[in-house]
Amino acid sequence: MLRQAQAQCAFERFNPEIVDTARRCYEHLGAGTGAPAMRAGAAEFDRMADLRGVRAACALIERHFPMAVR
Repeated sequence: MLRQAQAQCAFERFNPEIVDTARRCYEHLGAGTGAPAMRAGAAEFDRMADLRGVRAACALIERHFPMAVR
């Protein structure tokens, strides 16, 4: 979800520790599990953006994940 938000929101940066943890998790899980999870997260952001608008979805991400995005 955060990866999709990065493409559509004006976040200035992502917490590098969160990004590194996500990368290691993906590598540990493997593409068979990690890729569908990534697609599901992206689809969740797209659903939020469709329902509330991109600006509202971005604001929601920023409120719920302050440790990850700025």
